[in-house]
Amino acid sequence: MRIRSTDHPRELHKIPVSIFGSGPKAKTICITAGMDGDEYASIEAAYALIKKYSGKKLNGRMIIIPIANLPGFKTRQSKNPADGKYPKYILPGKRTGSSSERLMFHLFEKYIKNSSVWVDLHGGAITEFLKPYFYAYKTKNKAVNKTVDNIFKYLKAEKAFLGKPELWEKTEFLAKYNLAYLLLESGFAGRRDSISINKHIEWVETILKVLKIFSARKSEPYPKRIYTKISEYMPKESGLWYPAIEEDLGVKKGQKIGDILSLEGKLIEEVITRVDGEILWVTKGMPCEKNVPLFEIGYN
Repeated sequence: MRIRSTDHPRELHKIPVSIFGSGPKAKTICITAGMDGDEYASIEAAYALIKKYSGKKLNGRMIIIPIANLPGFKTRQSKNPADGKYPKYILPGKRTGSSSERLMFHLFEKYIKNSSVWVDLHGGAITEFLKPYFYAYKTKNKAVNKTVDNIFKYLKAEKAFLGKPELWEKTEFLAKYNLAYLLLESGFAGRRDSISINKHIEWVETILKVLKIFSARKSEPYPKRIYTKISEYMPKESGLWYPAIEEDLGVKKGQKIGDILSLEGKLIEEVITRVDGEILWVTKGMPCEKNVPLFEIGYN
């Protein structure tokens, strides 16, 4: 593993990167973790993958970036504290932009765009609770969709989100580079439990088999609950959050999800769901920030 500079003047932005094997773009997978700096199960899984595959013979190339958002990691937060932005929402970034924009510009130009599949490992941040699931996205690129479909059916998860073409500009942008994107969620409350870590490793190894980068028997297709739409709630005001629901539970339209109170303890809003669906993740921390999501519901 090498510590590689992101062409940023501060030492804070020098990040670890491991590259194994060799091969063309079509046989290259880029694995990132720690885009949110306080999601530790994903980070530990990335380091475990580096240790496991170092020196192994591969039919292709693996790029692993175990802590993409090092400033957030060092300060125990999802954001990059240098500019208050979430690197995960920025693509392709800017050479001369803010701290997160420069970071993502470097990662995209040097590593991500030179792969055919980008696997982004995530997990519940310090105040987030969830049970394992993943996001995959269809695009207007048929070749990318074929790759996404092939990976999607083999990943073992009880539930998953499959986005329709043009749903997210990020995935359409990546598709222009013939690049498929999957976001894998395993871990909760910033914990580093072995079950969450091993789920990430299992998912990545399944993808390696599907792409035939690592020669092993392909897994069997795995049935799952598939959601094609997402409803999330972002508070209109900052305050105190009192959730009334648990992760991984079904909810009905009109059901109370929680209350938002002012710092004086007065009710600002009773949060009611607008759809029938399933809670994918929920924030259980007490502070809530204006325009920062508190939960997400998958539905059809």
